[in-house]
Amino acid sequence: WTLDVAVKVVCPYCREDPPNLIDEYSSGDTICGSCGLVMADHMIDQRAEWRSFTTGDDSSKADPNRVGAAQSVFESGTGFDTTIADKQGDRHAQLMKRTHKKINSSTESRFLTRAYAEIEIYCGKNGIQDDVRDVAKHIYKSVDEGMKLNNRSTVHEAVVASCILIACRQCKVDRTFREIFLLTNVPKKDIGRTFKRIEHFLLKSSAPATSDQDGNETTRAPVNQYISTTHTEAGQIMTRFCNILGYDIKFTVAAEELVKKMSKDNIFCARSPLSIAGGAIYTMAKVLRIKAEQATIASCVGVSVPTITSMFKRINAHKHKYFDPEYLKKIGGSLDCFP
Repeated sequence: WTLDVAVKVVCPYCREDPPNLIDEYSSGDTICGSCGLVMADHMIDQRAEWRSFTTGDDSSKADPNRVGAAQSVFESGTGFDTTIADKQGDRHAQLMKRTHKKINSSTESRFLTRAYAEIEIYCGKNGIQDDVRDVAKHIYKSVDEGMKLNNRSTVHEAVVASCILIACRQCKVDRTFREIFLLTNVPKKDIGRTFKRIEHFLLKSSAPATSDQDGNETTRAPVNQYISTTHTEAGQIMTRFCNILGYDIKFTVAAEELVKKMSKDNIFCARSPLSIAGGAIYTMAKVLRIKAEQATIASCVGVSVPTITSMFKRINAHKHKYFDPEYLKKIGGSLDCFP
């Protein structure tokens, strides 16, 4: 035998089968349709809560659902706002959306929306992950709420670029100042100045809570502790550039070892990480007898061809220091490429 788990609710007085039960959503009660006995109360209406607004052109394809998604943590305000969706091919709905946006959108909300859109575009161009984009948006919102920013175009673009750079460093996705400069077309001087202001603000905001003499709290640390960043080193960006150029793991490991040796040498201490990375990749390709074009490497790394040539000459002057016989045997390379 088997246990019958089908439970059937019937009226205890009428005992009709099938039961004549009616759900009264207006009062939240379940009643018997034959005798009027209230079987259950405080019932929750789980039906879709919507109303249909259509122009009558094609009502069969209209989606009357008026339930929106959860409030985004990047939006300003309380979240009790109405947003009109954009319907393709319906000029009345598009006009309604534009009119509603002009009337109800605040200046703060418009600037945030504009900044978030720019962050999405810039990060998409550079292949930056979604989690870094979210961190950049969170930093921009914190800066917008806590700092007195000038919303002029040049200042706004520098703030967006600095937020992307800080987010990359916080998420261990290394990008250099030059890469952000080439990505956003914001001068490096403006990015550097704004970067220092924002990092100072974030460090100050992340300081532990302090109190005055009367015991009143003066500063409070946020939930997410900000960690101060350091400059990007050449070894941190080598893997990404080697992958873009299509080199295998053996080449990448050998190039990273060369960069480590170069970083310890005072000869290259004043050179930028991009120049060191570009010179190391080109030199290692020559040592391993792999075809490499200076123009291709320079375009990938973001430096000029003369810079690659200059770095190659510097390495050539100290080649025996970087390529000892044991190391050459290990990687299977040769110094015949050097003049």
